[in-house]
Amino acid sequence: KYFNLFLIKHLPKKIIHLTYSLPAKKYLKKKLNRTTLLINHPIIKNDKTSNNLLKKHKSFFKGKNTILIPTRHHFKELSILKVLNTYQNINFIILLKNSNLKKKKFFNYRNTLTLDYISENYISKIDAIYLPIDDNIYKYRISAWLYRGIAFEKIVILNNNFLFRFEKKRFPNYILNSKLDFNKICTLHINKK
Repeated sequence: KYFNLFLIKHLPKKIIHLTYSLPAKKYLKKKLNRTTLLINHPIIKNDKTSNNLLKKHKSFFKGKNTILIPTRHHFKELSILKVLNTYQNINFIILLKNSNLKKKKFFNYRNTLTLDYISENYISKIDAIYLPIDDNIYKYRISAWLYRGIAFEKIVILNNNFLFRFEKKRFPNYILNSKLDFNKICTLHINKK
């Protein structure tokens, strides 16, 4: 972190920094006196198309808990299938890349909505985020969705792996183990203290 700040401070002033996080924009502008542009996240959209999709799927959110499963790369398909079969009373929004949409992955479940992008409106309506990530890949990486979930004050459900153990220490009120009952997880409220 300090190394990155050091680099940013010593970059030429003519560089324009791009961010899709408003707090990051404010920090760069006020604390580091940098020119910054706020851009849309490539897979999170907040436009008329997204709002139309939300209206189209309005009934999907009524009466049931909803969990987001963002899957772009390096996800454990068996973990997702186990969750979908176990919790048929919960709705799941599964974020897939186009190649997996074409393969119609997870299409045969009535309690799933598969999308290639998601709007902030959808994220605000979900109860939790489940990240079925591969421990071999995320042993030395972070998940942007983990921090997105925390930013939206959502509970993030992880399998018992290295990332879970590391992040549980840092964010004990936001990170929960996938061995817990997802129905109970959906009813929990985050203690911000």
